[in-house]
Amino acid sequence: MKVKNQLVGMVLLFLAGCLFLIPGAVAAAPIAKISAFDGDVSVLSDYKIVKVARAGHVLNQGDRVQVKVGFATVTFDDGATLNVNPYSSALIQQQEEESGFWIFKTKKLVRRITCFVGKLKFKSGKSIQDNYLQT
Repeated sequence: MKVKNQLVGMVLLFLAGCLFLIPGAVAAAPIAKISAFDGDVSVLSDYKIVKVARAGHVLNQGDRVQVKVGFATVTFDDGATLNVNPYSSALIQQQEEESGFWIFKTKKLVRRITCFVGKLKFKSGKSIQDNYLQT
C-alpha cells in the first residue's frame, strides 16, 4: 500500500511539473519592436508589466502596449508602423489563421490590432497580409 501511494505521488508530481515547464518551453517569436517612445510606456507581456526603458524593446504575440503620458511607435518586420498616442492601450496580435471550407481551406498571416482606449495611427507595410484594426 505504501509503494502504491508513493507511485501515485510521483506520477502526480511529474504531471504537475510538466504543466509548469511546457508553457515556458514554447518561446514566442518577436513580431514587432518599439522603435521610438517618450514618457511613460508599459508593455503587458505574459502577465508581467514591463516599463519600456529603451528603444528596440521587443514585442511578442499578444503583447499589450500602454502609454500614459507620451507616445510609442511600434515597427513591425514588414515596415508597418503603429503610433500609440497618450492615454492609449493597444493589443498586438499576429498569427496564421485558417479560412475557407472543407478542402478549400487556406492559411494566411493575419495581424490584429485592438484599441482598448485612446487613439492609434496605423500605416501598413509591404507584405501581403491582412490587417484588422479593432476597437
